[in-house]
Amino acid sequence: MRRFPVALLALLLVTSTACKSRLAGTAMADPTVLVGLAPAVSGERRLAAKMLTDDQIESLGGRHEQGPFSLVITETTKFTLLTTCSPRLPLDDHVRTAVRAMWTSRSPETLSVRQTLARYDDAAGSAAVAEVEQALACGTHNTRYGPAKIGDAVPLPPAPGIDRQYAFCDEPGVVLSCYLLMAKDAYATTVVVSAQDVLAEIAPLVADSLLKS
Repeated sequence: MRRFPVALLALLLVTSTACKSRLAGTAMADPTVLVGLAPAVSGERRLAAKMLTDDQIESLGGRHEQGPFSLVITETTKFTLLTTCSPRLPLDDHVRTAVRAMWTSRSPETLSVRQTLARYDDAAGSAAVAEVEQALACGTHNTRYGPAKIGDAVPLPPAPGIDRQYAFCDEPGVVLSCYLLMAKDAYATTVVVSAQDVLAEIAPLVADSLLKS
């Protein structure tokens, strides 16, 4: 039997071990690293960890569609928590990072959920939600389907630990959308759903997610 020189054998063993380590690292990749977010952007991953989860949406009969992905904020691409009569509000300029995710129905019934979550610099999330509430007094806001007339506020049970929440639905039109705004500390979120009865079911789930440390 042919013998390898000791130095060559050692080199082969080191190379083999390194290859196995890389393969093991790939196979055991951290499941919390989210598709669409750069692994180095740890702040956005922490932000996304405060969003609704696929398991929570599955309890409502929905399934994952897209995200969470980062919303790129630049001089030309601006963030808004919710469009009102004004395209943007003053505290929109205080957003540090923002992420978004979407879910749809698992069954023929129509369910659509879209969540946007933002972290603010030098401002409380509750102040951002209050700013939106005041702006909605104009009576209309802009949607993906055009201007929509705002209906009355939808009463929801208090959410323990949450700083502020507000919910409303558009008046019936081409597409009916309902909105939940919720804030905790420096965070504020907007959740858009396709039916009013979903608001009461999803509100405690949003609160639980926001309260994660």
